[in-house]
Amino acid sequence: MSSNITNNVIQHFTYDWLIRFMELTPEDANPNLGDISPLFNECAKKYAPRFLSSTFLDQISDCVPSNFKGKVIITDCVSIKSSQELAKLKRPNIHFHISDALWLNIMNLEFFDFKRVLGKSIKNRVVMSECQFASPVLFSELLPLVYHCEKIMLEVRNLHYDASNAVSIYNCPRLEHLELHHLPASEAFIHLIVDFCLTSKCDRLLLLLYFNEDANIFVVRNIAALIRYKISTSDIFRPIDYGPQFPSRDVELILEYIY
Repeated sequence: MSSNITNNVIQHFTYDWLIRFMELTPEDANPNLGDISPLFNECAKKYAPRFLSSTFLDQISDCVPSNFKGKVIITDCVSIKSSQELAKLKRPNIHFHISDALWLNIMNLEFFDFKRVLGKSIKNRVVMSECQFASPVLFSELLPLVYHCEKIMLEVRNLHYDASNAVSIYNCPRLEHLELHHLPASEAFIHLIVDFCLTSKCDRLLLLLYFNEDANIFVVRNIAALIRYKISTSDIFRPIDYGPQFPSRDVELILEYIY
């Protein structure tokens, strides 16, 4: 009896190890695993990564079998312009990984769908242009999904920029471009964003901040001065003006790394 239990444990352990091996092995690096064991090929069909161009997303059902349980790696930019296009990617047991950039231009976007399908998969750039979630979303909820990107551009009308300490726990060593729209004139939030930018390890960082239309121009000007002072005294970056010098609701700076 104990021998049967031991054999079952070994079999489960071996199969779990084999699944993990398949998940970590690039598809284009796989040899003919059937030469080792037919079981390897069966595992590969279910768990080895699938590499697809975004042009095949409409035919995802044809490209990825229904019993597939691994990750699908999109090898180029993905542009999604409607909730219907996003819905096509909602497949159980599939996790999408975008190796280049995600471009979103969707109104009434469900945040749960964004998290489920694409949230943790973005690798290099995320651009949300003229977007709106179905219900307001906190910046501190969105940041964990994109903080590791090189470029972050958020133009989302009902994104609430909360001055939460949850923002301060994230670093952005790869960040080269941060662009935020519809900002409130809040010094508390700006402090968090500047601290976030100062964790970048890049030679240059483009910081673009666009405040709400009802923001007081003179308050924004004081915030801009605060940003420049905070960056200048960091001994990490030096601020270089990039945008308008006249009173404006825009703050556009290049942060140049100090060696």
